[in-house]
Parts: sequence; structure tokens; C-alpha cells
Amino acid sequence: MFERKTFGLIGYPLSHSFSQKYFTEKFLCLGLKNYAYKLYDIKNIALLDDILCKEDTLAGFNVTSPYKQEIIDKLDFLSPSAQEIMAVNCVKIEGGRLLGYNTDSPAFAKSLENKTDLSKIHSAVILGTSGAAKAVAKALGEKNINYTFVSRRQTNAKTISYQTLNAMDFQQFELIVNATPCGLEGYPLIADICTEKILPKHIVFDLIYNPAQTLLLEKVAKQQAQTINGLEMLYLQAEYSWQIWNNNLL
Repeated sequence: MFERKTFGLIGYPLSHSFSQKYFTEKFLCLGLKNYAYKLYDIKNIALLDDILCKEDTLAGFNVTSPYKQEIIDKLDFLSPSAQEIMAVNCVKIEGGRLLGYNTDSPAFAKSLENKTDLSKIHSAVILGTSGAAKAVAKALGEKNINYTFVSRRQTNAKTISYQTLNAMDFQQFELIVNATPCGLEGYPLIADICTEKILPKHIVFDLIYNPAQTLLLEKVAKQQAQTINGLEMLYLQAEYSWQIWNNNLL
């Protein structure tokens, strides 16, 4: 008899997630009838302990907002990439140990590469300072693209306020990445960026994939900016997670 394995996603809320559908279909295609993927919609990271106790077949799980940074305190190991970013979106369970990885950064890099001409991108602004934003920053840094974080709170020299951003000449950068939850159910529909200043030369990458066209993307598309949503990135990070769970580590 084949070994039974469970994988899953922890976060809150998860009503927008496509991960369960994606992996369920993948398991069926691979003939892995003994594999399952579950959603663990938890309001507090402390509830992960209950999941680990009850799910004795759990072999790994993905992590989404708001726990990509909070999960770190519960892990026994961080990959070099996850340690640099200090955010985890993929956990492998091996020998009772929780091993943390970040697949957001390579997935963002690959999706950006697939959909743009990287030679034309020299500077970017990243809306937000979450774990996802830090994964984006690592990817951009590896591509030698300068970046600045934008946040309501200025925490360091690499971060500016929305007020400062909106006072700038947007010609200074080519890429805008929304790494905030704005656009998801229960959050503001759009970040505080002045969309009227976005031009056809700009590329706007919204990490949100559900809805496929956020209000931000809808507005800038009318101004003929190139728009990219997070769906391909989702699929790529899921595939990288699958590689990790199958010992083909990043």
C-alpha cells in the first residue's frame, strides 16, 4: 500500500486561494490518489500546533499572509534564501523537524522574466514591506534592478511613504509591484498610490491573483501600462514547493 501524505496551506483568510484546486488536480494527474491538500484557515499562528498534532500524515505545507514571517519562530531550519528574506512560504516536515523555504522569490523572478524585457527595467518601487515584498526585493536585487519599498511606516532608508512616492516623478522607475493585500476581500480595494501618474512605459505587477484583475490593474490598464497579475507566480511557487517536498531542494 502506498504511503498516505497530506499537504496544505496555512493563512487567514483563505477564501481567495487556488492552491487546493491546483494541487488536487496535480495529484490526480500524477495518479497520487493517496495524497491530499487541505486549507488550514487559522486566525492565530499558535493554532498550527493543533494541526501538527492532529494531522499525522502531514508532510509539508505552504504559508501565506499573514504568517510568512510569524512562522519562522516555529521552524527548526531555514534555507539560506529564507534566512536572507526572513520570510517563509513553504515548509517541509522531515523527521519531525519543520524546514522552512521561500519559493516566492524565484517564482516572482521567473514570472517577471517570462512577461517582460528585463533589460528595460532599471528601477522599481515595491508597495508594502511584508514577507512577499521582501521576496520580491531579493529577486530584483539578483537582477540588478534598484528598488524602493513604499509603506505607511518608514522603517529604514530603503523605505519611503506613499506621500513621498506620489510627490515624485514616476519617470524615475519602470516597475511597480503591489505586494500589499489591497484588492483582496476584506482589505482596501487599492493602495494609496497616485494611479494617474502611471504611464504606458510602466509595468505594474500585482501579486494578487484572485481577482485576476484588481482595481489597481484595471485603472492602470486604462492608461495603457503593462499589467501582470500573480497567477503565474502562484503556479511557479507551487511547483517549486513540490520540488522541495520531493527532495529537489532550491
